[in-house]
Amino acid sequence: TVYNLLLISIQNWFQSLFLLIFNGFIIYFSFTSPYALLTMIYFLTFGGFSVINLVNSIMIKQVFDRIERVTH
Repeated sequence: TVYNLLLISIQNWFQSLFLLIFNGFIIYFSFTSPYALLTMIYFLTFGGFSVINLVNSIMIKQVFDRIERVTH
């Protein structure tokens, strides 16, 4: 399964890189200072988690749509 994960990530490098940077920025920004942590707690509680999951699901859907087109 790790081999398949790496293969899919390499074939879809743009989506993989975007997801790493996007999710990494959120984690980095959350822990840069106490004020940023409080801001992110407020933001993520009131709608932020749904926006993050929406972006992640759109990017992952693009990856699997590409795989479906190749296999059919």
